[in-house]
Amino acid sequence: AVVSTQSTGATTAHSALTLKIQQNMVLCQYLVKDSEYDLEWLLDHLYTIEGKMKKEGEDECCDEVERSVLLYNTALVLYQSKQFDKALEILKKLFKLIEPLEEVLAYKICFLLVECYLCTYHTDEA
Repeated sequence: AVVSTQSTGATTAHSALTLKIQQNMVLCQYLVKDSEYDLEWLLDHLYTIEGKMKKEGEDECCDEVERSVLLYNTALVLYQSKQFDKALEILKKLFKLIEPLEEVLAYKICFLLVECYLCTYHTDEA
């Protein structure tokens, strides 16, 4: 029984790492000069990976903190495509769990959150 538990733990850790690698590959494909991919393609792929991470999260592999980079990237793409309200939804969730995040990511979340508030004319919340 101990061997199967370790094996399952290794499998879920491997799965989480695979999803992070997939995210990086999608971002790299999008950022390649003269890329044929557009923001909608990138968003579709980020949402797909997020769905997989949520499913893995049910198995206690990917929690909200581990998904935070993906969520930030998704919010950034939404911001770039001028979908400020959708970006705000994600950033508000991230802001609630900002304390355990890496400092650089926390700063990026805060700055993007303020920028989205300003773009939606919610200056009192910024």
